Amino acid sequence: MVAWYQFKKRNPRRGRLGMFIFWTFIPQCLVRPIGWLFFRLQFTGAGKIPQEGPVLLLVNHQSHMDPALLGTFNWRRGFRALARRHDSKFWHWVLDTGYDCIWLKRDESDIGAMRAALSELKAGRVSAMFPEGRRCDDGAIAPLKRGAFLLIKRSMAPVMPV
Repeated sequence: MVAWYQFKKRNPRRGRLGMFIFWTFIPQCLVRPIGWLFFRLQFTGAGKIPQEGPVLLLVNHQSHMDPALLGTFNWRRGFRALARRHDSKFWHWVLDTGYDCIWLKRDESDIGAMRAALSELKAGRVSAMFPEGRRCDDGAIAPLKRGAFLLIKRSMAPVMPV
């Protein structure tokens, strides 16, 4: 099991300060207490995520807070998210610095991004994907994009719906 302070094992491409801010301080010291205090937010099933080996997290994307909530839920193992390039420079910086995103091209297939995600999974790391390709404000599940099926089929990694 990886201790909370062993940042490099969770994401070898990020520095200790960035990992502390985005994987420990924000999820555990801000998001979790605020979520519990105001919304009575509870996380169940976090123990079902394997502590070793590859894992593909498929997440229903409903708000801008989803990556931080996912970091709170999955804080023992950092994940590398697949994301579309964001128009906002601030959100692009947050996603790139905090979550080391694999950037997808908008509205087209991106073979390079799929290869990068497959190499992350083959290296035994966690990848998170929002398979609908956009936020769903009403909570309904939109049709999944083909890339999700490609990663599931080719990676042979356990899939965890979140």
